[in-house]
Formats: sequence, C-alpha cells, structure tokens
Amino acid sequence: MIFAAIALVFMRGGISRIHGKMFKRSEDLSSAYFLYLAQYKIAIFIFNLVPYVVLKLAT
Repeated sequence: MIFAAIALVFMRGGISRIHGKMFKRSEDLSSAYFLYLAQYKIAIFIFNLVPYVVLKLAT
C-alpha cells in the first residue's frame, strides 16, 4: 500500500502513459488512482479494525 502511494506520487506521468496505452483511456487517470487508494484504505479499516474493536468490546 505504501509502495503504491509512493509510486503514484513520484511516478505519476509514467504510470499514466503506460495505463493510457494499455487501456486506450485519454482522460486523467490520477483521480482514479487516488480513488482506488482511498477505497483500499477504507476496506482495510473495515475488515481489520472493526472486528478487532468488536472482539475487545465482547470480552
């Protein structure tokens, strides 16, 4: 996750060119990349932290 975030920040141009050629997309892909990272962080939060809190409250 950290590697993906660092790669997007520092290598945004190269990644956009590669994905633009692969998927024939011309619009800005940066918003899609950061939306993906945001959704991934939310999923990690829901599937890891919430069960931990529930187990702590149950004991």
